[in-house]
Amino acid sequence: MDKKNLPEYANLESIKKEFSLPELVQLSREENFAEWLTVNLYAGEAQQLLDIVENDGTDAEIAAVLCKIFKYKFDELSDAEISQISAVINRARARVNNKAVVVENQADLAHAIWATTNEIICLNGGEFKIAIGVPNKTYKGFNNAVVDIFFDKDIDLDAQNITLENLQLCLRSPINVKMDNSKNVKVINAFKTILNENISSEEIADVLRGRSPFESAEQFRARAENIKGLAVGTVLLEDKNYKFDEQTFKIAPEWNFDFISVLRDFTANKSFTLKIAPADAEKLYANERKLQIFADLTFADNKLTIASLYLETQSAGRVYLEKWN
Repeated sequence: MDKKNLPEYANLESIKKEFSLPELVQLSREENFAEWLTVNLYAGEAQQLLDIVENDGTDAEIAAVLCKIFKYKFDELSDAEISQISAVINRARARVNNKAVVVENQADLAHAIWATTNEIICLNGGEFKIAIGVPNKTYKGFNNAVVDIFFDKDIDLDAQNITLENLQLCLRSPINVKMDNSKNVKVINAFKTILNENISSEEIADVLRGRSPFESAEQFRARAENIKGLAVGTVLLEDKNYKFDEQTFKIAPEWNFDFISVLRDFTANKSFTLKIAPADAEKLYANERKLQIFADLTFADNKLTIASLYLETQSAGRVYLEKWN
């Protein structure tokens, strides 16, 4: 397919009419087809194809997904194509029959958790929230999958017969997790409100209320710049968003706008990157994919604003976020 002509196709039917299934498989390996799907409100399907391609999926695996997207019927496929696609489906069924299932997003995980046949759930590549209250599950991570736990009380996974393997575990509260039966779990603590624990919540709130009518700009700036390391969001690193030549991660932070309006003003309509050398980036991704974002405050141009945003990492030290638009 000519890349220049792709936007001319208005819907899936027109593309299906013009191209064979093998041609569509090859097209799926091109980034512009995923872009077309996303623009035309098939973002989920686009991501599903990208996940297969980026994990070196076979043509048959791509074809199986395309058959769902384009709603192929048996009489539209050759015997060879039916055989290839059937083999992919049978392998997927075999995983379920063996009480194991692979999931790549939270929606699929929710279905898998409540399916009693699934004793082993393989979490592939993303960020997931598991159900602590559903016992007798083993969660195995692939491609540096992250499990987020938002509980604010101690958890005994062993008592629930829940096992974690090869995962990064992100804790949002300073709790204890009993998981003696788990293997190769890297714990990430993401629950700090501020790096400097000597600064009280009252001091933070007072600065965020703004300058008092009875203090000078210099006095307020001094108070503002005392607020260093304020937690303002989180970020999940994606390996596909690392640009080796530029040595940067393009990132999509989750900002906490609930308590700091100055953050909304500072980040509005801006994108951010992390500039970090490949070796450090790989180490960070492998050990600390989910990270808190911290801010230092200042007073400039007669308003409270953010002086800098950064991550505090064990793998690479302090890494600053940079605005690129």
